[in-house]
Formats: sequence, structure tokens, C-alpha cells
Amino acid sequence: MSRTSKKNPVDSFDALVEQHQRGKQPRDPKPTSLPLQSIKFRPEVFQHRRPIQYQSDAHIRALAEAAKMRDLDPVTVWWDGKFFTLIDGHHRRMAYITAGKGMNIVPVEVFEGTPQEALERAASANTKAKLQMTPSEKSTAAWRLVLMTETMSKAKQSQAAGVSDGLVATMRRTKAKLLKQGMTSAGLVELTWEAARRKAAGQDDDWTPEEEDKRVEAMALSLRKALGATAERQPELFWKAIEVYSPQLAQGLLDHLNEVPE
Repeated sequence: MSRTSKKNPVDSFDALVEQHQRGKQPRDPKPTSLPLQSIKFRPEVFQHRRPIQYQSDAHIRALAEAAKMRDLDPVTVWWDGKFFTLIDGHHRRMAYITAGKGMNIVPVEVFEGTPQEALERAASANTKAKLQMTPSEKSTAAWRLVLMTETMSKAKQSQAAGVSDGLVATMRRTKAKLLKQGMTSAGLVELTWEAARRKAAGQDDDWTPEEEDKRVEAMALSLRKALGATAERQPELFWKAIEVYSPQLAQGLLDHLNEVPE
């Protein structure tokens, strides 16, 4: 799929807000299960994660094996005015499909709240997921909240994404700077936090998130081939090796670590 054909998260969220305001009330009582195919899937709004593909695939395969024998934990859905929309449980959804249960009725938990609260719930649930979010994923989740929930407090944004108040404050300043330079909110949400930070600093590498993911996976593959589990087992030696290999790289990593979530 080309980059231009993808749904823009800001536009999709704005349309969802309008639909929720004009929509009808959900049925009562709240369902505890739903046909999986009836649940609306809006990953451009509610899927904050951007895991490395092999990690995501492995997690889905493990869940699919479990789904063949039993129901997985309930996925979380939210009434958007027309449909129940998935806000947490994207890997579980794919696991059911992988296990051949895409037409099945699955257990659900209904979240009640505003579109903004649903977005906050999705971010908060992602940071607590079993497939642990990396610091970069948490940063990108926080960046999306800064861009898409203008009335949410800094404290709530930082808590939902699992990052510090200081990082959210930096993101807000970066957003204001880039908007002043002529970018739109719709354009900003297409950037990862790392890309937005580089652009604000005048380091415009012009990478799409897909291109950035490919670079990360290529570097990770090279490290795995060269080091195996050595670096993981001996992190102190690995850090010293980085300092010997390139003092500039070591300093750059330290500078970056001072900016990422704790």
C-alpha cells in the first residue's frame, strides 16, 4: 500500500469525534461478547504500537496457538456512534484470524467514554501490554497524544503513554515550532517522534516511518548476526566496545537516552 493511500490519523480521529457526537446510543445491556467481524478496526487511530515486525509476528503466532484451544483475554471495544470499535487487543484480533477463528464470537470488554478518553485508554493499555513497548514506541504514542488530544493535560498524556512530563513538554514545544514553520497537524502525525525531533532541529532526513523501521530492522539484524546474545549478556562490555568503536556514537547514544522515557 502506498503512503498516500493510508488514512491520516488526525482526519480519522476528527471524523470519529463527529460521528460519536451525532451517533445513536449503544445497546443496553453492554455486550460481553461480539462477532469478531462486527468489531470495527481503526488501527490508524487506536494502534499506537509500531513493534519490529518479527517481534509482532512471533507474538501473534504464540497467541494464535492459545486461541486454538481457548478464548483469549477480552479485547476492549468502544461505541463510536455506529459500531463497536477495537481500542485494545489488536494482536489478539490477528491471533484469532491466524487461528482460523475470524468468524467467531469473542469475549469483549466495553469501554465507555469520549473519543479522547478512548484514545487515552488505547495508549495506556498499549504501554501495559505483554509485548513490551520500546522507549521509541512510548515516545511515538506520547507524540500522537500531544497532536490529537489538545485538551488533555500534560500529566494525563505522560501517564497514558508511560513517559515523563518533561518529554511531553518538549513535544509540545516541538509541535508549536513545526506548526509555526508551516507544517499541519495532519502532516505532523505522519512523523514518528524521532523524525519530528530531527526536523525541528534542522536535521531533515525525510524518512517515512516505514523507511525508518527498515533501517532499524537492518541494523538489528546486523547486530544479531555479529554478536548473537553476547551484548545482551554482557551489557557493560558492549557499552565499552561502543566507546572504543566510536566515542561520537557513544555520546550520541547518551544524548538520546536522556530524551527517551524512563
